[in-house]
Amino acid sequence: IAIIGIRGSIMSTDSWLANLFAVQIPAKGQLTIAEDFVFNYKLAESPKAAVHAGYVFSTAFLVRDILPKIDSLYKIGIKDIIVTGHSQGGGLSYILAANLLWQQKDGLLPQDIRFKIYTTASPKPGNLYFAYDYDRVALDGWSYHVVNTEDWVPQTPFTVQTVDDLPTVNPVSFIQESIKKQSLFKRIFFKSIYNKIIKPPFKVVDVYQQFLGDYIGNKIKLDYPSFQLPPFSPSSEYVRVGRQILLYPDTGYNTKYNAAENPKNFMLHHTNNAYYYLLLHNNFK
Repeated sequence: IAIIGIRGSIMSTDSWLANLFAVQIPAKGQLTIAEDFVFNYKLAESPKAAVHAGYVFSTAFLVRDILPKIDSLYKIGIKDIIVTGHSQGGGLSYILAANLLWQQKDGLLPQDIRFKIYTTASPKPGNLYFAYDYDRVALDGWSYHVVNTEDWVPQTPFTVQTVDDLPTVNPVSFIQESIKKQSLFKRIFFKSIYNKIIKPPFKVVDVYQQFLGDYIGNKIKLDYPSFQLPPFSPSSEYVRVGRQILLYPDTGYNTKYNAAENPKNFMLHHTNNAYYYLLLHNNFK
């Protein structure tokens, strides 16, 4: 068995720019990183699938290094490969695994390689349509996400759902038509309520794209001047993928990792040590 272990965030600008470049981009497309470095990627089949831009950018470098290693492993008979990572490394594991699985489905990697994905404390990698596609191709449940229920990182990036994230067939158009059929004053009243509910999420998505897209993307261009910002998906809906293995704190954990005694340690429940403690003290069937 070969293991591809992906490191989590470190205290460097590059590492955190990858996290903060959290705008969504189509799950199938092309990234021009440098004049001699173009990453053609396929992470899902659905045209509605969208993923974390910073993790796709980072995965481009990982794929370039890892594919030759997989080829070498295969030639010596190693066909079982685990992809794993903690925190940012987990988020990258999803994108890397999706890329490898689709290369395999498209005949670019041997069909008898078996990929299994274990992540811990991972942020969310993409929208619901990506999750549907990922869970479908990840070998019928061969992707596991270990979560400390007290950890805030698996709840990131922040998510906003708009009506545009819904399937084409939904009740919104019916509501709009119903409003049009009302009398003038009722139409004004209901339209006002409708706009107050529907429009704010779109405004948040616009702000996310301005800051987490254009602003952070231009910061990345300082190191990669030829990097071309990809088209952004009109969504900021993020969901989890894979099967969850939940770690519940017990009394010993709450004593050892006491938030009241460590009020400034916002990574208290996110560390490897915290997860290791919970793995030892949770009962799994």
